[in-house]
Amino acid sequence: MTDSEAKANASGGSELAGAQAEVESPVGVDAARLRELVLRAHPEAVPELVQGETLEELEASARLATEVYRRIAESVREAVAREAAASVPAGQPGRQTYLVNIEALSPSAKMAEGLRRVKRG
Repeated sequence: MTDSEAKANASGGSELAGAQAEVESPVGVDAARLRELVLRAHPEAVPELVQGETLEELEASARLATEVYRRIAESVREAVAREAAASVPAGQPGRQTYLVNIEALSPSAKMAEGLRRVKRG
């Protein structure tokens, strides 16, 4: 092999590598664009879960990611509702114990009890 043939092979090899990179690069870019479009079509999908090489794979994973999002959102809503039901409303006075059964008192006795409690403060 002569020097000129070696140079031709070397340049041909780099041209081949460059052509392969050009062919692979648009496919990768197209796959990224396709994934971006699928994510736009499924805004509730968890982006980290949307994966695939083909449109069908991307759509299937987007549907799964959307279902995962909905299940998580529903469980959070339920947890918030349970917590809200179990919590004490804001502004509720501190716990007080009274030895007198207010319901059993006459109206004047209720007023006297109320005044006594206000004085104790």
